[in-house]
Amino acid sequence: FFKQKTAYEIMPSLVGSEMCIRDRIRNGIFLSIATAWAFSINASLVAYGAHTGDKNYPDCRPAFSKKIESAFNQGEFDGIKSGIRKRIEIWSPYKAGLSKSQLLKKGYAVLGNAIFNTWSCYKDGKVQCGNCESCYNRKAGFREASIVDKTRYLK
Repeated sequence: FFKQKTAYEIMPSLVGSEMCIRDRIRNGIFLSIATAWAFSINASLVAYGAHTGDKNYPDCRPAFSKKIESAFNQGEFDGIKSGIRKRIEIWSPYKAGLSKSQLLKKGYAVLGNAIFNTWSCYKDGKVQCGNCESCYNRKAGFREASIVDKTRYLK
């Protein structure tokens, strides 16, 4: 029958030339879970890592986060109105106008070499693959930030 390829399988031909949508509306799912947790602990801020380089992904754009923030707060309207819950703000580096390289510079200033222990890869393993879209973007971000990338990659 018909076997659909995963985005990762077709990704190498797309890196650097076209966008690749790996998981549709993934951030909407993550934000739903994070916001439910935030409401349960009476937090007022949910942050996620979308940055200005993520403009090709609708669920990374500030317009999306603004609308989903409004929907979540509407869904908890009674709790917010009665004071049981706080309004949630969804924040991202994109909302603040920050690029991946700017984030890496800030992260490196705070974390030093520990920043190379962070994980970007779409694949699971002991080291990052170095070939998926996320690894490609990570490498490009370090280059643009003028930071020597000490991350261990398979490729």
